[in-house]
Amino acid sequence: MSESASEFVSGNNGFLDLALQFGFTVEEEVASDCGADDQLILGEILVDISRLQEDIRQLKLKEHKHSLNQKYGRLTEPDSLFQLTSSLRDLGCHLSYIADNSSKLQHKLTNPVISDSLPLATKDQLPLIALTDTLTEVVKNANNLSTSAEWVSNQDWEKSADGLENRTDQVEKLAAKLRSLAFKIQTFREKLGSTK
Repeated sequence: MSESASEFVSGNNGFLDLALQFGFTVEEEVASDCGADDQLILGEILVDISRLQEDIRQLKLKEHKHSLNQKYGRLTEPDSLFQLTSSLRDLGCHLSYIADNSSKLQHKLTNPVISDSLPLATKDQLPLIALTDTLTEVVKNANNLSTSAEWVSNQDWEKSADGLENRTDQVEKLAAKLRSLAFKIQTFREKLGSTK
């Protein structure tokens, strides 16, 4: 029994020496005492270490949540997701109207009748046809976009936060496609505005 107690005391003294090296203060009278106090001090230090580890984990979690809030702003709030869903739904309705009438527009552009054609220069007709084809594809995917937006609004974002970091590349690709489509729509609007 005394042999295991002396091993414990020597292990405790080694631990206390390491604690001193890393800036933990230990009173001299406690360090020299070799009884039940050593076990209490070691236990208190271990409890402090586990408490500090929990504090570090909580701080890392707060930092992660803060970085997500900085990156994605209000996108994780239910109100903004509802607005996004309704905006996508409205955009889908407008694009459906354009897609429904795109075949007529394409026919008029390819077979112009002077009294019935759009007042566009010949060089602008092919980009307009390409734009209407792109808009047709967007409208075909409008239901998928609306369903995706509803799915996003129903997610538990605290559980999904870790998965979002891994999908940054996918989001950037989708954002690039959206920017491209927005640019095409803006170009189309400018061309229509300049013809009026």
